[in-house]
Amino acid sequence: MKNLFRMFGIITTTAIIGFAMAACEEPCSHTWSAYVTKVVPTCTVGRTEERTCTKCSDVETYYGDPLGHQGLNEPKAATCSEPGNSAKYGTCTRTGAQGCGGTVIAGTVITALGHQNINWTSFNATNGKISACDRANCAGGFAVVGDTGPKGGKIAYVKREGFDVTNSSGDGTDKAYYLEATPGDVEGGPFAWALASKVDTNITGTEKGIGKGLRNTQVVLTADSSAPAAFAANGYGNPSDSWFLPSIEELQEMHKARIILGMTTGLYWSSTQDVAPYTSEAFVQNFGSGTPDSLVAGKIHAYRVRTVRAF
Repeated sequence: MKNLFRMFGIITTTAIIGFAMAACEEPCSHTWSAYVTKVVPTCTVGRTEERTCTKCSDVETYYGDPLGHQGLNEPKAATCSEPGNSAKYGTCTRTGAQGCGGTVIAGTVITALGHQNINWTSFNATNGKISACDRANCAGGFAVVGDTGPKGGKIAYVKREGFDVTNSSGDGTDKAYYLEATPGDVEGGPFAWALASKVDTNITGTEKGIGKGLRNTQVVLTADSSAPAAFAANGYGNPSDSWFLPSIEELQEMHKARIILGMTTGLYWSSTQDVAPYTSEAFVQNFGSGTPDSLVAGKIHAYRVRTVRAF
C-alpha cells in the first residue's frame, strides 16, 4: 500500500512539472509582414500603420504625427495699429487628399496695442494716417478703435479706404476715415426722438448708411428744430466740430466696439427714421445685446444719445 501511494505521488509530481513546462514555452520569435497603411496622414490626422506576425497573427500598430499645416505665416508681435499672433497663422496651402481644403488658421491673435498720445496735428486728411505716437517704435499709420481722438473722445470706427460723409447741407460729400464718439452719453438724457406734437411728422430724407448721420441730423432739425435727440447730439461741444446723431448703421459699427466705448447697456437713438407707413417710429440700437440687430421704436420714447463726429 505504501508503495502504491509513493507511485501516485511520483505521477502527480510529474504531471505538475509537465504543466509548468507547458506554461513556460518560448515566446513567438515574430516574423513580421510589411506595414500596411490604415489611416493616411493629413494636416491634422496622424498616419496609422499595422503589421502582422506570420507565425502567431499578433498585430503591431504604429501611430505617426499629423503632417501639420503648410504655407502659414510665422508668429509676429503686435504693433500700435496692427494685431499680432503668437502662433503660426494664415491659410493652409497643402492640397489633395492630405490637405485640409484651404483651412484658415487664426493662431492666437494679439490685439493691436493702440497708440499713446497721438499728435493729431500730424493727421493726414488725404490718406487717414498719423505720423507717430509716444509708444516706442511706433511708425505711425492708422489709428485703431479705442484710441483717443483729436477731440478727446474714443475712435469708434475705422475704415482705412475711407468713406463718404454727406455734408449737412446735402450738396456734397467729404472723405473721412474715422468716427469719434464722445466719452460718455449726452447729459440730460434720456431723450425722446420727437416732441409729442411732432411724433407723426414724416421727416423724409434720413438714411441708414455709414456717412449719413451728419446729414440725417440736419434733416431732422430742419423739420423740427426742437427734436430732442438730434438737438442734444448736435449741440455737443464746439459747433465747428460737427457732432451729430449717428445713423443706424453707424450705431451698429459702434456696437461692435461697445466694450471699448463703455456702451454695454441700454437703447440708443439713431438719426434714421423708419420708412412709410411707419413714420412715427425711428431706429434704435440695443447695446445690452450681444448682436448688432437694430430695432424700431415710437419716437415718443426716451432713450440714450451718444454723439459722434466724422473726420
